[in-house]
Formats: sequence, structure tokens, C-alpha cells
Amino acid sequence: MSERSAPASAWPQLREVAVVPGDPVRVTASAVVVAAGNPYLEAHFPGGTILPGVFVLEAVGHAVRAAAGAGTELLELTSARFTRPVREHDRIELEVLVSREESGRLKASASCRLAEGPRTATVEAVFGRRS
Repeated sequence: MSERSAPASAWPQLREVAVVPGDPVRVTASAVVVAAGNPYLEAHFPGGTILPGVFVLEAVGHAVRAAAGAGTELLELTSARFTRPVREHDRIELEVLVSREESGRLKASASCRLAEGPRTATVEAVFGRRS
């Protein structure tokens, strides 16, 4: 796949990913928003770069896979609230609590905030493997 056709991502790599076992499993990570070379970010909002909410969902998925392993997919988005814009160069911190339901699916409750600042998003979702 050429560089040009590769899917763009606002999250080339979550940093400082920590997985703390327990019930629920707690995953923390951070990322810095970089728009350079990313057409999804450069053109998302006229006059300024604002992180599209879908990239927050992508980050939650990465965090859940850090806890549960590859092949874990988003099955259901229960709730997503975006309360503050995230702009280019912002560092955000993500905390995801992952618990196993009786069905074997994983329930994820995520909070995203600016580094040492206000909350920017909350997400409730269900993950698992497609049959």
C-alpha cells in the first residue's frame, strides 16, 4: 500500500500506554494532535484545526485493544459526548475502564481530557470479536 493510499489517522501512536489489571482493567494513554500531512485534520474545520470526534473513538479502540488484544472491534457505540474542541498541538489524556460482560463482550467507559485540564469527551461503547 502506498503512503498516499494508507488510511490517515490523528493517532499514529498513543504514548505512555499503561494497562492496570483488575476489574475493571484501567488503560491510560496520551497523544498530541498533529495536523501536518493529515488531510482529515487540515480540512476538518475552516480557519482552524479541530480534532474530529471519530478520532477519539479510534483512540478508545486502541486503548481497548491494549487491554484485550488484537482483533477486538467496536460492536456498539452506546454514548459519545464531545464537550470541548481539541485543537492542533493539544496533548490529551485518555482513561478507559474495560470490564467483561456476562456475554463475553467488553464494556468500555472512556474519558478524554486536555493535559491537566478540562474534559473534552466521554464515550461508552461495547467491544468484542465479530462472529
